Amino acid sequence: MENPCHGWLPDAQWDELTDLDRMPGFHGIVESFAELPDDWKRWYLSSVPEAAPLPGSWEANLKMFQKHLIVRSLRMDRIEHCMADFTRATLGAKFLNLPASSLEDVYQESSANTLILVLVRGNVSPLGKVERLARKVCKDEKEKRYFEKMTMGENRIEEFITLLQRCIADECWLFVGDCHVSETFLKQLPQVVAFLKGVNLNSKFRLWLGSKPHAALPVSVLQNCIKLAYEEAKGIRHHMENLYGEIGETRFRKSAGALKQGSTGAAFIEPSYKRLLFTMAFLHALLLERTNFQQLGWITPYHFVHNDFSLAERLLSYGLEKLLVKKAHETTAQRGKGGRANVKSSDVCLDDGFHGLIMAEDEQRHDPTPWEFIKGGALELCYGAQIASPWDRRVYSAYVKELFQPQLLTATTYAVSSSPPSIRRGWFRLPRDGTYQTYVEFIATQLPARDGMDVFGQHENANIKYLKSRSGYMMQMLTRVLKDPSYRQLQPHYPGQDHERTKQTILDLLSTLPVYLDYENALRIVGAGANRTPVCDALLAEVRTYNAMLKRIRTDGDCLLRMLTGATNELLDEAGRGKWSMLQSDLQQNTVPTGWTQLGVEARVPLSDWMLQLRERVRYFRRWTEVGQLPAEIVLGRFTDPKRFLNAVLQLHANTYRVPFEEMRWDFRVFATAKPLERISIQDGFIARGLTLENGSWDWEKQTLAVPEILELTCPMPPIAFRPVQRRSFVAERSKSTSYQCPVFYSPRRSEDSLVLVVPLPIGEEQDEEAWCLFNTALFLNDQ
Repeated sequence: MENPCHGWLPDAQWDELTDLDRMPGFHGIVESFAELPDDWKRWYLSSVPEAAPLPGSWEANLKMFQKHLIVRSLRMDRIEHCMADFTRATLGAKFLNLPASSLEDVYQESSANTLILVLVRGNVSPLGKVERLARKVCKDEKEKRYFEKMTMGENRIEEFITLLQRCIADECWLFVGDCHVSETFLKQLPQVVAFLKGVNLNSKFRLWLGSKPHAALPVSVLQNCIKLAYEEAKGIRHHMENLYGEIGETRFRKSAGALKQGSTGAAFIEPSYKRLLFTMAFLHALLLERTNFQQLGWITPYHFVHNDFSLAERLLSYGLEKLLVKKAHETTAQRGKGGRANVKSSDVCLDDGFHGLIMAEDEQRHDPTPWEFIKGGALELCYGAQIASPWDRRVYSAYVKELFQPQLLTATTYAVSSSPPSIRRGWFRLPRDGTYQTYVEFIATQLPARDGMDVFGQHENANIKYLKSRSGYMMQMLTRVLKDPSYRQLQPHYPGQDHERTKQTILDLLSTLPVYLDYENALRIVGAGANRTPVCDALLAEVRTYNAMLKRIRTDGDCLLRMLTGATNELLDEAGRGKWSMLQSDLQQNTVPTGWTQLGVEARVPLSDWMLQLRERVRYFRRWTEVGQLPAEIVLGRFTDPKRFLNAVLQLHANTYRVPFEEMRWDFRVFATAKPLERISIQDGFIARGLTLENGSWDWEKQTLAVPEILELTCPMPPIAFRPVQRRSFVAERSKSTSYQCPVFYSPRRSEDSLVLVVPLPIGEEQDEEAWCLFNTALFLNDQ
């Protein structure tokens, strides 16, 4: 049955639903979508579909688990909530609201004889919190060192032993991070545990080990130590709490006090330091939390740490103390024609090198804050320098431009007042100037526990995509859970079963594998020498690539089939890590073997779907190899190297019209209809179709970008005309229009390597260019 709700229900979800219709209890559900399309649409668009009643009689006829299967088919982003509801209803709330142990709780249970093992995931580190806890516990030990730290490595075991002995003698805490890096160290942990048994029980010494889960961790150690699964709390508020905890009240008062005592403009400088510090903490948390949206957040993942913020704070103090004071003391005469020449030699000091980062003189008279040093020096050094991708750079630049501006230091940005129009970062507000505790309490009580999408400048669809990925990961982990032993006894497993299934998979794959493209016939059609155009060379290269891919698949399949049937003396390697064992494993798991994808076609789908795509790609080029005729509309996603084809068209245009190739650029025009009547000769460009827009929509009537609807994760684009033009005319035409520079990637896996080109798209009236940059809207040649 065809999808009756094609306007709002994606085909992928419809396929899931048709599979569900074949299961007992769900017969007829696909027909109900044709009968009650409006009711199903309301349920589908509900923010909590797992709690909303199902249309028709389905609500009364289905149990909770069956209803969750419908949610699984249509709204994958809500599976995590379904799991929580089902667990609460069947096992009880106590299995959801488990009390989380803290570092303080672990310390209270520990002793000098006990090893404390902190298991971490990802790039988080408990070092900062452990050090603050040590400072709190050992606050009376001001005369001696109370905390030591080191990072473990393969060749640092002797150094660890020396440091351990010294810390025990001094009753000092010791934290050892990245223990998983050294497998040798993990295997020697039982000796460390035995050694700790001889330490004085009343000693203040504690040994903390930070490690990722590792198979080399001895079971005896896990049974005889205190374990804590450490995970950083999510959200901007929690990150800001950690950052202010990292600074501490002593350092906060010291920095503010130094600025107050060292400047005649203390009434301005001290509040500026506090407000700028709060904004820096907010920016740090904002950059970290944006990572949740995966490639809609950052194309390249970044891991900003507390040391980045600590350095930014020190540079902020330096800029306000040195550069601001010096600028405030400059006289009007010194800012005259002579400029730097009028400054006495005795006034020259180390900070003179930063004068190039101070604001323009006219602006500086009204606002003495060294904004250019703060943004171009402190923030760029600590954060911006880590962001290499130009698409991520423009997101970062938009945040910095919006947050760090003169309005930040005026009274209108207080929490009790409405923020000025230029500071739009969601719920961002500043507390009233006060002490360290004023800011800490404001963060804990006034900032929301959950961040809205507006604070990131993102669309709700980015959060839906993030939740879908979380749900997909959870489902993947569930499939790895071992089955019940009683079930395995009822279903005996024979060693030859895997081989038989693999042989059948190979036979099915080879029977549907396309035949080779006729390369020799294509050569005869395009001719040789001067008659062959750059476009023909690009198409011939595509034919060679696909033929090599088909040959590799057929050769690997035949060889593995002969091994499994015993028709060859070669055997599968017993270790399971060789080429043929890995190939067999991939086929059994319906995943695309790595060796096949290296030839040009990415694999983000199961093997069965990938083979369907391969057949479509080969069919697309077969007509050209047979009759030498290109389709009227080019599908760039069918090419393994679309850049090569695009450059070939530019080269053909340059050769035809005798224009220097270096001056050629692309001009684009989006059609207002899905089937344009216009035809373009290949030397003058082409019409491309099949492009998909992510995190954006297209207004067919106004011919501009539009904010997408909820759950409209992608949007098919109309055909686009690609026309080669010279650079001078291109600049003259485009300088008058406002557009968003939209990157075009080969597939949803965004990277600099998969970037094909940039297409300027009109932005319309809903959002400005900066807002689309924060959306990270992009075009894809392939939607999978």
